[in-house]
Formats: sequence, C-alpha cells, structure tokens
Amino acid sequence: TSWWGRTTGTAPTPPTPIWTAGRRREDDYMEALARLHLTVTRAYKVNTDINFEVFIHKVDGLSDDHKIETQRDIHQRANDDLADAGLEKIHLSFYLTSIYDHSIFEAFSKVVQKLIPQLPTLENLLNIFISNSGIEKAFLFDVVSKIYIATDSTPVDMQTYELCCDMIDVVIDISCIYLIDYNFHCFRKAIHEVFEVRMKVVKSRKVQNRLQKKKGATPNGTPRVLL
Repeated sequence: TSWWGRTTGTAPTPPTPIWTAGRRREDDYMEALARLHLTVTRAYKVNTDINFEVFIHKVDGLSDDHKIETQRDIHQRANDDLADAGLEKIHLSFYLTSIYDHSIFEAFSKVVQKLIPQLPTLENLLNIFISNSGIEKAFLFDVVSKIYIATDSTPVDMQTYELCCDMIDVVIDISCIYLIDYNFHCFRKAIHEVFEVRMKVVKSRKVQNRLQKKKGATPNGTPRVLL
C-alpha cells in the first residue's frame, strides 16, 4: 500500500518499480534491456497492476536528435522483447534523464503524479488559482526533493521549471547560511525580496539609460557633436 493510500484512506496505488539504464554506447544498454525484460516478466506474474518506469540515464552530452533516436531504439527493443514473450499488455514508460540538469526531477515528478489519485483535483485547483491571480504557471512542489506533485493544465516549460528549482535552492541555502528556520513564511518572504531587488535593478538601469540619452542631446533635441 502506498503512503498516499494509507494517509488518505483511498484505494492503494500499485507499486512502481523504476529501472535505470545508462546510455553511452549501444552495447551498454543491450545487457540492461535483457535484465529489464527478465525483471518485468517476473514482476508482472506477481502483480499485473504494476506501473513500469524506465529511466534512460546519462544522456548528457548527446544531441537532441541522438537522445530521441536512443529513446526510440530502447523503446522499440523493449516492446519487441515483450511482444515475443506474448506480453503486449505490459506498458513501459520511458524518460531521458541526467544528473547535470533538471530532467531527473521532472521524470520523478511524472512518476509520482501517476500514484496520486487526487491529481485531477489538484490540477483543477491550480487552474482556478491561476485564473484568479493572473500568474503564468503554478507548481505544487515538494521543496526538499524539488519534485512537483501537480501543476496546472498548461504545458510545462523546462526553463520555468528550472527557474523554480533554482529559486528553491537559493532560499534553502540562504536559510542554512543564516540559520533561519525554514517555513512557508520564510520562503515567501525570500522570494518577494529576490524579485523586489530584481525590479529595483531594472528600474535603475532604465533611469541610467534615460540620463545617458539626455546627456547626448542639446535642449532642442538635436544630438551634440563632440569635436
């Protein structure tokens, strides 16, 4: 029984094994695919409701086209092996991950969301929040792990998600440096101060630009000519 099912009294969610296959050369993941097939077939015999998640890891340094080609190749080989064993009903989900960006957090976020039966309700609440506040995007984060439990119905932009993760890191680091007890009010205040400083910098640059333009023109508006 999942933690969510125990705490909310809902029906227990199925277990979710996560299989990680490192990607450097083709022969690197051929052995991993064989072990994946063995694990999946044995687990399926025990519980047919299991969700299988496959992380194609160490894809940093590969071009976008190479990443897509790798995912397609692994997806095709894994499903072909299942089809040959007569297990076409098994569904495998694949994710490209790396520790050098936020793809690993996004992958875990999608896995966790599958285990939350109340996810549609949370998404609807975030949609209502956005429509009444005028913000562009909303995430419901687990702050420590930087996994987003839910988000609104608009597509997730990786740059926006990475910005939120970086902001969480900044707030936690500042809290640790200055021995501030972490809580919601501290987090909200820190975010407000960061954006307030940013707005002051933008305004200061605008004022400097206007002053420079004034220095470069005569009272009648014609440019000065320096000899």
